[in-house]
Amino acid sequence: METPSSPSPTVTSFSEPQKTPKTKRFSVFIIVFLLIVGLVAGGLIGYAVTFSDFNGKLNSIQAQLNGYSQNATYYPNATFLLGTNVSLSNLYSQVQLSVVIIQDVVPEYGGFFDTLIGYAEQQGSGFIASVDNQLVVVTNDHVIADATNVTISFADGSSYPAQVLVQTNYLTLQCFR
Repeated sequence: METPSSPSPTVTSFSEPQKTPKTKRFSVFIIVFLLIVGLVAGGLIGYAVTFSDFNGKLNSIQAQLNGYSQNATYYPNATFLLGTNVSLSNLYSQVQLSVVIIQDVVPEYGGFFDTLIGYAEQQGSGFIASVDNQLVVVTNDHVIADATNVTISFADGSSYPAQVLVQTNYLTLQCFR
């Protein structure tokens, strides 16, 4: 007697579906699109934060200036030097002899241990003023900060060594001979 034979099992293998070039391109497109959207969104958020911070500082400065203008002393005769001809060339012709050039040497530091690596020449400007009946040169502090060998050059071409008399965070008085 014949036994009914059972059908032999068929083995089906399930493999990963093969990605077609179209699906790869679509995936790359999605990634690039998301990156661009993220960059634009991040830029807009950064701009908004910076803009609001800048406006806050600007409003603070305007409030301070309004406070100063209420306590300010005005000098109505400040145009006595210029007269009615207020022009840059007229102003320059009146102050050119008091403007000086300041040259000095500043040490430069660098390296891992912040050691002295050399000296750099720097140049700035200042003006001649009379303080306690002594002629001095007034300039900004950054012009001669840490400087050595300070030399003042005048409009007539003469140059003289100078030494620091008084130094604050804003301006410096220098004497010359």
